[in-house]
Amino acid sequence: MEQNPPASSLPRRPVHPTGNQYEIRMGSHEAVVTQVGATLRRYTVEGEDVLDPFGEEEVCDSHGQTLIPWPNRIANGAYRFAGKEQMLPINQPGDQAAIHGLVRFLSWEVVQQSESSITLAHTLWPSTGYPFSLHAEACFTLDGTGLSVNYQTTNVGTEPLPVGIGTHPYFTVGTPTVDTAILKVPAKTMLVTDENGIPTGRQTVTDTPFDFLSPRQIGDTVLDTAYTDLIPDDDGLVRISLAAPNRGRSLRVQLDPAARFVQVYSADTLPNPATHRRSLAIEPMTCPANAFNSKEGLATLEPGEALKSGWRVDPD
Repeated sequence: MEQNPPASSLPRRPVHPTGNQYEIRMGSHEAVVTQVGATLRRYTVEGEDVLDPFGEEEVCDSHGQTLIPWPNRIANGAYRFAGKEQMLPINQPGDQAAIHGLVRFLSWEVVQQSESSITLAHTLWPSTGYPFSLHAEACFTLDGTGLSVNYQTTNVGTEPLPVGIGTHPYFTVGTPTVDTAILKVPAKTMLVTDENGIPTGRQTVTDTPFDFLSPRQIGDTVLDTAYTDLIPDDDGLVRISLAAPNRGRSLRVQLDPAARFVQVYSADTLPNPATHRRSLAIEPMTCPANAFNSKEGLATLEPGEALKSGWRVDPD
């Protein structure tokens, strides 16, 4: 006969849908990271949103989530690795895809915390479609001028494993919609996709509505676009900029060299219509959609090996 757990093991108060809420701050910069998914729920500077937040009593719809062991989609949830066919659960039924990895709705534990920084970790054990052991860490740090986010995944099993890292922050510069915001994406090419968002090739951004090599207003352009062949600044780092018109608020998203792809999404298809085009997702990725099949950008980690990736946002 199944017994109820002892009362001492139950939460003493109702819990939030995203678990514990961890606040960090440095000067006028404040952020909230959640226990569920190592999710960046909120980031403000002098009380103004840099990220489009969601409420602590809301279930996350992808805003700010950590995407491991793959970002974006895997077609039909199926792939072949080390000579074996694998089948992942389909969690994007309309697209017949497995989307955004396996850790975004799981509990992470705090391994290090200070007033201005927090590191959370999760060990992913073998499961259907991903029979590997992977330890992941996510570190969020405020330094008074911006927010840095760094990830590390380590193979803690006995066999090689495939992995990619991504994240899903939605940025705002205070405009009612992204239409009037000015975007710059220093990328030469973009991925062409089928109706299910699976890449089928590449093309230059030149002479397309998706060319943001020079800063310009987003207008009515619908973006759900993976950019690559990114162009770094003189220091070797790629920076994407978003600004309000008339010299209003602005920000720069900086990618480290491991993030060779960035998905830019104008939030036209989020479940809540009130959030459509309210913010712009700028999603650093070490590999694009369907990398478990295409192998593009995909990392294969031997036992004990690690993959690191990071990004930073500097609001002005």
